Amino acid sequence: MKTGTLALSLLALAGLGTSALLLQARSTLLDQVADAGTAAQALETDLAIVRKAHAELTSQLGATQAELTETRTRVSASESAAAELRREVANGRLLLEEAEKRVAAGGLEAVALRETLALTKLEVAQAGADEIAAYQATVARLEEQLAALTTPDSPDSLEPAAPVLPTSVPVLSVGPDNAFVVLGFGATAGARPDHTLEIRRGTETLATVLITGVHPHHAIAQVRPDTLRAGLHKGDLAIITLSP
Repeated sequence: MKTGTLALSLLALAGLGTSALLLQARSTLLDQVADAGTAAQALETDLAIVRKAHAELTSQLGATQAELTETRTRVSASESAAAELRREVANGRLLLEEAEKRVAAGGLEAVALRETLALTKLEVAQAGADEIAAYQATVARLEEQLAALTTPDSPDSLEPAAPVLPTSVPVLSVGPDNAFVVLGFGATAGARPDHTLEIRRGTETLATVLITGVHPHHAIAQVRPDTLRAGLHKGDLAIITLSP
């Protein structure tokens, strides 16, 4: 009887020990679950931060791409404007070279006419009375041609006739930022420094310009900034409003 009671006691003690171990294991598992939940919350917080940072980077990338596109557009427009300006400068140089060639050709023709006139006068002096009338007509014709070719600065023309100023002249090219224009109006047509002109397109007045540099067949005119109402273009017309 005592032996059976002892066995039951031992079994009871073993059961109590097992229950204690189970409770301890359960507590450990609960602690681990709680730790896992805390870690999961921390990971969710980190994930939210990463997502926010990703959204900000995406937004910055979009803004950078838009700015890059706008910059490329501006660069393209600047390159086009520079190319157009280079073409206008090249055209201006060609016009200037052609004008200089015409001036040189006119000078050579004037020299040839002077020589012919001198020879004709010599022949008249040596001719008989019957030939004088024909020579005089030839001399008069040559003198008229020489007078037409002689510029106002020529020593052979003491009182040159004042040229008739044109009503309007074309704009050959426009300087950067509409600062100045090149006009198809030179000294041979009566252009003088301080001439004032109005640049017009149709019936619209765009600006007032003042001639500051005169060449034989073109002139440089500075644009008065306070009168500029719109961008100037090649082909606009300049109307003379004041002669010095």
